[in-house]
Amino acid sequence: MLRGRLVDLFGRFEQQGIGTLVLRNHETLPDYNMGTDVDLVIRACDLKRVTQLVRGWGDDQDLVCVGGAMLSYVRVFRLADRRTGEALKLDFFLGESWRGINLFSADELIARRRVRDGVPVISRIDEAAICWLHPLLFGAMTKPRYHEMIVAVAREHRQELATLLRPRLGQVLTERCVAGMVEGRLDSLLAYRRPIIARIVSYGMRSPMATIDSMARNVGREILRRLDRPGYRIISYGSGAAILRAQQVWRVLDSAPLSSAAGQFWAERPSANRLMVAALRFERYRAIEGAFWLALHSEKSPPPFPAADLVIRHDALPSDASVAATEVCQRLATSAIRRQRGFSSVWERAA
Repeated sequence: MLRGRLVDLFGRFEQQGIGTLVLRNHETLPDYNMGTDVDLVIRACDLKRVTQLVRGWGDDQDLVCVGGAMLSYVRVFRLADRRTGEALKLDFFLGESWRGINLFSADELIARRRVRDGVPVISRIDEAAICWLHPLLFGAMTKPRYHEMIVAVAREHRQELATLLRPRLGQVLTERCVAGMVEGRLDSLLAYRRPIIARIVSYGMRSPMATIDSMARNVGREILRRLDRPGYRIISYGSGAAILRAQQVWRVLDSAPLSSAAGQFWAERPSANRLMVAALRFERYRAIEGAFWLALHSEKSPPPFPAADLVIRHDALPSDASVAATEVCQRLATSAIRRQRGFSSVWERAA
């Protein structure tokens, strides 16, 4: 019964010209029971129409909305049958992303989708790439239930898979990773995680402001989740030349449209014995709860500032301010943040 309802929903999307697809379980559809938690992909421009359509569809199907959420990358609907209480959760993702970096846009996923018995599903090559790349970026091994599928796709569509990954990973990494997939050595590809992350960050910077905005929101959410207190203190230092670069980096971050309140930035002109201080605030649930503090010093050793959760050495940042800003966000989002006071770590640029 649930499957029939979902097929009806997909039909309504098509009638309204709204592109969508089921993000997982390509090989087992349509025989597989999709369950009560369905991941779908839609375009961001269709979000308002999708919201209205799902609510109208729920009323027609005697489903009541019992909850939901809207994040920067997903719209969640929680529905329940009025008579039986059967639950249904629909997650509408605005593409496939990692830490705010766009890996696969909704447009390209929808363009390559397939329709099977009324159900739009992700293409085999896209599914193999996502099921391999997504856990690898988080430092996890490929799930056993996807291992056989990824290897089969790599052997059958080696050139197509390489063509898909090459813009994201570069020529050398693509050749090595696809060869590992063909040979079934998926777990060994974790050794390439750091250079893959560096390439993915660079790929995501094709739209610098949108990427920084999304990453900044994820950074704020990650920090508030991990820390006992809402504020997060960063000490940043570097040589005289690095101070100038750091100013550019944090101005790039500050110019991103983070929220209606926007970021706050102020600075004193750096000199041999003076400091430049900046603050950047992130939005969570429409309330400003998290704050970043940046202090720069002209000496190569960190000055004796009070408590800090993370120390950043700006000498290690690349010269391009947009790329450097993205790498700062990336490192903050993935670092193991310690909760004690005092200097916790010095950040070095990933190799």
